[in-house]
Amino acid sequence: MSCRRIFGVAVIALGLAAYASLGMGQPVKKVRLVIDPWYPWVIGQPSGDNPSGGVGVELIEELFKRIGVETEINLFPFKRVITYLEAGKADGSWLITKNSAREKFVIFSDPLFSDYYYLYYSDKRKTPFEWNTWEDLKHYEIGLTSGFDYGEELISSY
Repeated sequence: MSCRRIFGVAVIALGLAAYASLGMGQPVKKVRLVIDPWYPWVIGQPSGDNPSGGVGVELIEELFKRIGVETEINLFPFKRVITYLEAGKADGSWLITKNSAREKFVIFSDPLFSDYYYLYYSDKRKTPFEWNTWEDLKHYEIGLTSGFDYGEELISSY
């Protein structure tokens, strides 16, 4: 079984970005976006540099190009992406799971698509296991990425 993850495009409402105003009523000409590498969506090293490619990068660049807005995209570790968004050091991001904590400082669009979480375990395990709910995994040790949102169901199960 896999856990469904919904991605919100937190890129400050793509369609409105070109018409948004920055205090002086001027149209937005450039946005700074921050994201963490996540192959195949975003490819590169989380060193503050631009991504070297990725399906998501191509999609975002094309969407903004079509509405006449230049993009600057920088790659950082995920926790820093969230920190930049919260501090207003970036205009937006994408591939971020919506949760109540992030809704305090990010405006989420409707999801463009859904993806799934997968649970991996060692092939050296003597017997494979099946699971249907997070509760079934309670007696296992599971490694998670710091700062990542796995959803309330998983967190409340542990």
